[in-house]
Amino acid sequence: MPKGSPQLTAAREEEIVNACERLYAKMCFKDITLLHISQETSFTRTSIYNYFNTKEEIFLALFKKEYDRWNEDLLKMLKEEISSPEKLADKLSSSLQDRVQLLKLLSMNVYDMEAHSRPEMLCRFKQSYAKAICTARKLFAKILPSAEAAEDALFCFFPFMNGIYPYCHATPKQIEAMEKAGLKYSPKTVHDLTYNFLCRILIKIGEKMNFIELAKKRYSVRKFSDKPVEAEKLAKILEAGNIAPTAKNQQPHRIYVLQSQEAIEKMAKLTPCLYGAKTALLFTYNTEEEWNNPMQQGIHSGVEDVSIVATHIMLAAADLGLGTCWVNYFPNTQTEKAFSLPANEKAVLVMPIGYAAEDSKPAPGHEACKPLENTVKYI
Repeated sequence: MPKGSPQLTAAREEEIVNACERLYAKMCFKDITLLHISQETSFTRTSIYNYFNTKEEIFLALFKKEYDRWNEDLLKMLKEEISSPEKLADKLSSSLQDRVQLLKLLSMNVYDMEAHSRPEMLCRFKQSYAKAICTARKLFAKILPSAEAAEDALFCFFPFMNGIYPYCHATPKQIEAMEKAGLKYSPKTVHDLTYNFLCRILIKIGEKMNFIELAKKRYSVRKFSDKPVEAEKLAKILEAGNIAPTAKNQQPHRIYVLQSQEAIEKMAKLTPCLYGAKTALLFTYNTEEEWNNPMQQGIHSGVEDVSIVATHIMLAAADLGLGTCWVNYFPNTQTEKAFSLPANEKAVLVMPIGYAAEDSKPAPGHEACKPLENTVKYI
């Protein structure tokens, strides 16, 4: 092993890897030898063996470096507002457009590269690979409805990456061969190829979750992050409430979107159950528009109608990756006065809405359900 500080060893390893990178930009893997690499550095060919045992180890170190570079791009992306499959597809496609060398390495026989490297070198590479996997998983989780959906997308995308380079960077020799074979070559950019693929799989996977999975995923969030709810997501959620059924479709419900600092502070004085949310929905109903049961005096539909609308909204929010909490713990009459509601409106519930904090979790016993035979009777 080489003598010297870890910093000196790292600097020499980097010099060798950089030399390999320069050569790989103009030569193919099989033509590059340790002699070529040594001629690009201040080392002799035999000195390189102090740092790398094989050419494959040097390429694996270059591969690691490329994953580290890409992961930096992914981490920046993770801090951005990404609210749709199309936006995420565009961001990821653009990041790969600038990582041609990563794609070129992915198109090689990685299995052989790993097989001809020492365990410690392979471990270094896998650590960088794991970081990219972890960051990409978090990105998919931003716009997909469940951890399972994010995992599905992850293991569609990463194998797909292995084939991007050959489709986007055909050599003149390959193009000529395709033409002679009667196969029309249609050039694609990395961005276009990746974008079209990601849009299709993200939308398809996002639609795959069934209702029972969505209902199980939802829980009452009691700790929200500071991240604001995007206007387009809020609009979709409110639309879900707007199409909810009500008695005779009389739609007596009213929804007040509390977003201003004044409104949130006012509501926070009336209940301790906003849990840090920057947006809350106050649900009321108009007593003059609710349905009255003609067969039973005193039976009205207002509370039921609001509950149906609020349930639609609660589940729509969960489907878009947002959290909610159904809050009845507030003084109804006092709230009506505080917000100067019309005399014919009755407050029913408050629903804080937003992104759950990273350490938010369901309450103990959230998943506990009574057996169906205890709650359902067949007559």
